[in-house]
Amino acid sequence: MFCREDVATLQEQAAASRNGGAPFPPVILIHMGSPEDGEKFLAKRWPKVPAISDPDKTLFHAFDLRRGSLGQLLGPRVFKAAFKSFAKGHFIGAPKSDTLMLSGWFLIDPAGGKPNIAWSHAHADIGDARQTEAAREHFVALRPGSA
Repeated sequence: MFCREDVATLQEQAAASRNGGAPFPPVILIHMGSPEDGEKFLAKRWPKVPAISDPDKTLFHAFDLRRGSLGQLLGPRVFKAAFKSFAKGHFIGAPKSDTLMLSGWFLIDPAGGKPNIAWSHAHADIGDARQTEAAREHFVALRPGSA
């Protein structure tokens, strides 16, 4: 459910940016499903977004993302966020990968030829607030004059 909400949120922000709205960084999605699972999932939601299949969680571990505890998966904040996500039309789908893995958002700065993480937000729980404004602010800070 929350991955569906993430994709919808990122797509909205990217589309608004392309159409003259506030700047937003380019998006690459990393998922734990097979390439086919990823293509099927994104075909309905955002077919043109670049995506990387990472079923072994190599990138998840490189970004220091962890599996959630019981509280991070079923705590009160998660239920509140789930209710809001349901209200937006996002529902739970059939699991295709490690449903205990927490996600995050990362802004990669390729300046100087060596990519580095310029900003990150590892989700505190599966329903953690999406960080669109923070991502935008850090992206604009990396690109003076892009605001």
